[in-house]
Amino acid sequence: MPLRKAYCPLWYPKTLDEIKKYLTTPSLKSKKQFFFALAPHAGWIYSGKIAGKVYSQISQTDTVIILGTNHTGLGSPTSLFPEGEWEMPLGPIKIASEFSLELLQNSKQIKADIQAHLYEHAIEVQIPFLQAIAPNAKIVPIEMQDYRLEVCKEIADTIAKTISQALKRNPDQNFCVLSSSDMTHCGQNYGQEVPKKISASGFAETQDRMAIEEILQINPEKLLQIVEKQNITMCGAGPTAVMLETAKLLGAKNAELLGYATSRDLTGKKSEFAVGYAGVIIQ
Repeated sequence: MPLRKAYCPLWYPKTLDEIKKYLTTPSLKSKKQFFFALAPHAGWIYSGKIAGKVYSQISQTDTVIILGTNHTGLGSPTSLFPEGEWEMPLGPIKIASEFSLELLQNSKQIKADIQAHLYEHAIEVQIPFLQAIAPNAKIVPIEMQDYRLEVCKEIADTIAKTISQALKRNPDQNFCVLSSSDMTHCGQNYGQEVPKKISASGFAETQDRMAIEEILQINPEKLLQIVEKQNITMCGAGPTAVMLETAKLLGAKNAELLGYATSRDLTGKKSEFAVGYAGVIIQ
């Protein structure tokens, strides 16, 4: 059985007590069967507080489909780690292999591919949160490179169909579909120039406000359009579009922005570059 070892363990805490410090206590946890969410994927010193707000709202879940950005360019355009487990500091987390096999059978776009996952952080940094809130949950890790609308819709159709099939067999299951993405990356370090007379963090927030508006409207097509038109350097626009389309197909209607911050907000340091981080949950 394939085993993936942690690639970037310095990015997040190693113990359950440390991880739980990033979680907050929600006023009321929903008991809905589906959760759809956007969470950032930087080192936790930057994005952990925002991601923690998202995971704090998720009830116990059985299967988590995580759609990540393929930063390395390795592997297939849409790469699914199909079976086995990932080795993490808190212990291994298993792949939902039966669900993954059905995804592969139902989709023309999703391919079984381990290579895309070996040196990628976008999904890995989400796993400690999942192990803290749902120790028995299994994951379906999917890395994406192709963000064309027709591709995103096909993947979403496949995920929604496969979830529906699984629920016919076992109506008591709970699913979460999560997109892993940071927002704007700006400044010389990221190859996007910041306009004069505005700070890097101010520019990031201005750009991200446009994308977040479409996310909160649960509008995947307009999200991809505004990202391209405004050159918003949101690395996981495709994964987020898939999450939004899946949410629509499965009847989710309410989106909430749980938190937004830039790297400057979180570190308190002035800088000529910035990254934005947003946390959204949809039910």
